[in-house]
Amino acid sequence: MDRPVVDKSGLAGVFDFHLMFAPDDSTPGFPHFLHVSVLPIFQVLREQLGLNLEPGTGPVEFLTVDEAERPVEN
Repeated sequence: MDRPVVDKSGLAGVFDFHLMFAPDDSTPGFPHFLHVSVLPIFQVLREQLGLNLEPGTGPVEFLTVDEAERPVEN
C-alpha cells in the first residue's frame, strides 16, 4: 500500500499465502494499464482471507532533519 498498514487482527504467528489480484484504481503503486481477469486486491483480502483494510489515523514514526550542511573537502 502507499501508506503504513497497522495489524489490528489480533492473529498471532507467521502466515504464508499467495494472492492473485488485478490492479485497479484503488490499488496504489501499481500501473492501471495491466488487465488480468482476477479480483481487485481489497476484494481478495476481504473475501478470501477475511481481512479488511480500513483508513484510519494513528502514531507514525518519522525523521526530522534540523540542519544540513554540505560536506567539506579533505
